[in-house]
Amino acid sequence: MKLLKTNLGKANDWLRASLTGLALSIIALGDFTCMQASAEANAQTSTQGKAQLLAQASPQANEWNKRFELAVKAYNFRIYDEAQRKLSVLNKLQSGLAGSNIHYIKARVLQAKVYYAEGKLDLAAQTYAKCSQLSKNYSGPDSLVHADCLAGLAQIALVKGDAKKAAMLCDQALAIKRKYLNESSRALGTTYTLSANISFALGAEEQARESFVKAIEILRKDPGPQELDLADALRDYALFNKEMDHLDDATKDYEESFALKEKAVRFTQPACLRGLINFPWDDGMPGCSQIVDGKFPLKSITVNGLKVSACTVDLRNIIGVLVSLENVTPSPMTVGVGPAQFKITKPGTNVLKALDHKFIDETLEEETFWGQTWRQESLRFLQATFIPPLPKNPNLGDIPQSNVFGDWGKWPRARAGAPHIVPTHALLANAQSILDPLAKGASQAHCLNLNGIYIEPNSSRSSILFYQYQPWNQAKVEVSIGNTVYELPFQFQGKL
Repeated sequence: MKLLKTNLGKANDWLRASLTGLALSIIALGDFTCMQASAEANAQTSTQGKAQLLAQASPQANEWNKRFELAVKAYNFRIYDEAQRKLSVLNKLQSGLAGSNIHYIKARVLQAKVYYAEGKLDLAAQTYAKCSQLSKNYSGPDSLVHADCLAGLAQIALVKGDAKKAAMLCDQALAIKRKYLNESSRALGTTYTLSANISFALGAEEQARESFVKAIEILRKDPGPQELDLADALRDYALFNKEMDHLDDATKDYEESFALKEKAVRFTQPACLRGLINFPWDDGMPGCSQIVDGKFPLKSITVNGLKVSACTVDLRNIIGVLVSLENVTPSPMTVGVGPAQFKITKPGTNVLKALDHKFIDETLEEETFWGQTWRQESLRFLQATFIPPLPKNPNLGDIPQSNVFGDWGKWPRARAGAPHIVPTHALLANAQSILDPLAKGASQAHCLNLNGIYIEPNSSRSSILFYQYQPWNQAKVEVSIGNTVYELPFQFQGKL
């Protein structure tokens, strides 16, 4: 019993660390063509199935299906706002569509997946539950669309801490998918990943390992767009092996996962064009580090040579967050700086946006932040502008480390005449949608919410952002750079 409690405790710690990657990998949308194949099988024995096939053959249904495939593609590439826009169009097209039940169910299941990816768990759960009942009645309890609903509900149950309920739902989903899908189907592979995480949360370690191995075997055959579904499964397996003290295996799998995601990173293009790439901070894993030289730890993630660091301090009725961007490469770097959010993850979930400097006494709050952190060398350096003189011969040796402190995304020049702000039109010139490579960047300007910044080699930019205080125990600082989100978790340290 003592061993079981220990394993369950480790499982819970690991589960909290892996939820972000798991959320993206497990709910990855399976082929809706498989659902149609299931419908064809049902059609042989079901009047409803025959009506369904007839409905899908109409010109209006064909148009709907084409647009639905585009929404699925946007979701699979993790461009969630585009998937949402296309779903809104589908809702209008669906009005008056013959045999619209199956179209409604398919669209709502995709909507539930988008809700989940956006962190709207309650909306996702409600939508999955409704679609589960509808799909059971219309397509049958062993249809793939019903299996998708069960898998989605299982994922939500796992996130909310009900692993037993998650196991029951996932077992049903997996049984249905094994019945219809072959051993190289990504939809089957991601469901095995879900099963593995649930097994580990329940303390069934050997069963978890078997499911992880099976999931990765399948996902190597069909890794998903940009290989991100494989990357997420490898990260989960690495975190599992880390908890099992198999550190060599954990490091190997984590490095492979990290490298796959780095290939999809575009620091100068937004997620609405290139898809969202998440990099959670995982303690002790490659690319993740922290400096603890006092009460407030400085946590960092380094992706493709851009190191993002953050530290949180509670200041009376305001939360202060120090964030820095450091170019750790020997070459200059241009990045598109997006928002930095403070996301409370316990209790509840709440995303806080940075306060406008017009509504707070920024100088006073910065002085209060300094008073709490100046003794920590790692934090003291990042709260001032430090620009050493250029060496006599810039071509010899490394450029000395420097830092520019100022407003987020609007830092002053490092030196007179040095490159600085990158104009929006310059970012747009290289912008390219992964969904439509032929579309010019200017046509996508509606979603380009980035400030172009030039960072010298071995130099950094830093800011303190302030958020209206709300009670919290656990939170994440999410920093958006291009299509990449750095996720740095923190524990409440106590108020002043």
